[in-house]
Amino acid sequence: MYKYLFAPGKINQLEIRNRIVMLAMHTSYASKDNKATERDIEFYRARAKGGAGIIVMPAAISRRGQIEQMHGIWDDGFVPGLRMIAEAVHGEGAAYFIQLFHCGRNGNRKTLGGLDPWAPSAVDSPIYRGQTIAMTKEQILQVEEEFAAAAQRAMKTGADGIEISGTVGYIITQFFSPVTNKRTDEYGGSEENRFRFGLEVVRKVRAAVGKEYPMGIRLSGAQMMKDGYDIGAMQRFCRILEEERLVDYVSVTGGWHESPIPLVTYHVPAGGYASLAEAIKRVVSVPVMMSNRINSGEVAEDLLRKGIIDFAGVARGFLTDPAFANNIREGRPYNKCQGCNRGCIENIFKQLPTECAFNPEVGQEYIEKQHTRKETEEKILVIGGGPAGMEAALKAAQRGYKVTLATREAGLGGQANLAGIAPLKRDILGFVKYMEYRLKEEGVELLFGTEADEEFVKNFGPDKVVIASGSEPVVPDIPGVKEGLESGSVMLAKDALLAEGPALAELRKGSTVIIGGGATGLDAAHYIAESAFASQDARAFIDSHVPKAWETSICPQISR
Repeated sequence: MYKYLFAPGKINQLEIRNRIVMLAMHTSYASKDNKATERDIEFYRARAKGGAGIIVMPAAISRRGQIEQMHGIWDDGFVPGLRMIAEAVHGEGAAYFIQLFHCGRNGNRKTLGGLDPWAPSAVDSPIYRGQTIAMTKEQILQVEEEFAAAAQRAMKTGADGIEISGTVGYIITQFFSPVTNKRTDEYGGSEENRFRFGLEVVRKVRAAVGKEYPMGIRLSGAQMMKDGYDIGAMQRFCRILEEERLVDYVSVTGGWHESPIPLVTYHVPAGGYASLAEAIKRVVSVPVMMSNRINSGEVAEDLLRKGIIDFAGVARGFLTDPAFANNIREGRPYNKCQGCNRGCIENIFKQLPTECAFNPEVGQEYIEKQHTRKETEEKILVIGGGPAGMEAALKAAQRGYKVTLATREAGLGGQANLAGIAPLKRDILGFVKYMEYRLKEEGVELLFGTEADEEFVKNFGPDKVVIASGSEPVVPDIPGVKEGLESGSVMLAKDALLAEGPALAELRKGSTVIIGGGATGLDAAHYIAESAFASQDARAFIDSHVPKAWETSICPQISR
């Protein structure tokens, strides 16, 4: 089924076992002084064991270029720890690249250890809001030399290759963009001048590591901001890289962190920005990688088959399922990334360690390593079949207990089934199916339609009971709400999401007020509005071909 995805690949002279690349992700698993820890050694080991062809890990080239608790590579003191990560990855058969990173203006004194961020111009980050210092020419040359020195240091760690970070609004892209580069010297103004810093970095890094050492660059294919650079600019930049034979691959993503359109959330269709990679592939001969919502083997295989990419870049997919690659290759169900950003991207902007809403074991691999499966006849009863109950049952079974899960509902999932009704969130239902497969695989007994009351528990006789019975929605103390619930003029969000037939048709009549603008309220609003169309494809057709005035007159709640 996967003719291309699991075919061997090559970068420079390095053989890669398949075409799946685990892209660089900042995890905050390094120590406070930016050194490798057992936590991130085991995190990377698990993903290599899970079948990735290449694992890319970011490391800051200077203290001023870091994100809090990112790996450092600005002096030789970091080499031993980074070598341990390389050995862990190599021990599981994957290649290991270090991404050379500098945040530019995306930092502040808190995240940079008391330092002010450097950037091409004094244009502060709308995210970090630090006092940005416009770099002098001497400081520009200093940062270029720091990139080159870090590259040589990466070779000492045993890394198989390096990648230069030129993405999502960090320092190289800040020089590219007229939005952040207001310079009037040879590093600003014309496109040629705005390319200068990035090209000088790549040239110096290549000179530092030599022609035979695998080296790539990761680029945002388009800034996706008003007055920012577009894909045409990146094609022209890559043509120069190609003419000078500076890199061995180009890894492409889309947009900046502050771009006003969705980039990596569930709103973006699978492989939604592949056209950016295709545009770059037209102008280079080296392999091209692509990311952004490549969350399944089918999508990756299709992009490879069409010649749009040479390697599939996957980031959060390896957070949700460390064995993402192996499970696809073996035809096993896998835990698919939902694009929710809860715990991963959201945590990093809060300077918190990476988590995953659908995989609580992310970053806990070093703890799991300490546990072994034990032989026991102890019985555990888990009450509740929602996400918490399923996870508790799975973990207990993996530890060797005899586990039974009881739920009053007709199947697993609990309120995850409710969440999966909302448009664009239906992959959540796949998560429920995945967990059911895992529970059955581990021998968990599933009791559906079972009321686990006091008498049931006594008769069952468990050694331990886990209560994961879920929650009930809060009814706000607003005059008229309780009376409305009784008369039918008010309903809870869960009832709106379950509405169908005449009840759903009634919801679309007149004006509907939704109280609460959180995820649940938004999902309910989206569901009611989207239900006016036969499908999302039909909605897209209307948006493309029918005047907005028609849409507004036919379905006013959508326009609001």
